Amino acid sequence: YIALHLGAAVERAKKPLKALVVCTTGIGTAQLLAARLEKSFKQIEIKDIVSSVSLHESILNDIDIVISTVPIEINKPFINISPLLTQNDIKRLDEFIQALNKRSNLIDTQLLDVDGIYLKKEDLLNKVCMELHKKGYVKEEYIQDVITREKIASTAIGNGIAIPHGLPEHVNKSVFTVVRLKNPIAWDEEKVDMLFMISLTQSDIAKSRYIFRKLYNKLESPEFVENIKKA
Repeated sequence: YIALHLGAAVERAKKPLKALVVCTTGIGTAQLLAARLEKSFKQIEIKDIVSSVSLHESILNDIDIVISTVPIEINKPFINISPLLTQNDIKRLDEFIQALNKRSNLIDTQLLDVDGIYLKKEDLLNKVCMELHKKGYVKEEYIQDVITREKIASTAIGNGIAIPHGLPEHVNKSVFTVVRLKNPIAWDEEKVDMLFMISLTQSDIAKSRYIFRKLYNKLESPEFVENIKKA
């Protein structure tokens, strides 16, 4: 149920991939190729066309995918195609874009049902973060991050929900964790029986902002919260 709503938000948040076209000279056939690419693929936006000799790291800063007619070595998603953009090129590029979108949109969802009785929220947070650490999602330091954040200000948002989180530099792989408690726990001035822990890497923060804004809006709906509790 939760993954379904996240997936729908991901679909709405998708933006065209920013593409760089690399050719021998960057003129003539390169311009024609770029025009054909934009006509054939609505999923990409050609940001620039450069020659292979003028290609350098600073050009790649805001680029998602590099499409080249010549062999190159770069630290970006890259595909080599013909200057004529054959049907085989179109098929390969379409598959490449689909795989890239799938990989970049993938945020794992974990669901934890907690049976024990916890007198302190710190004990519960320690248990949840340790589970994420064991599964490789976060570093050990993330546990203290989350607890320290709670001491600054409570993350309880009403409706029996809290949204604890830590620093992105201690996240190995982005994950959205839902924790359902059989026994409500005191959370400062509130009672909480469900946690939504959002653990994002630095690179995932910007692209996930829209998704989680939509989710926060959903959390204000008692019906939505009740459906998650029953899921």
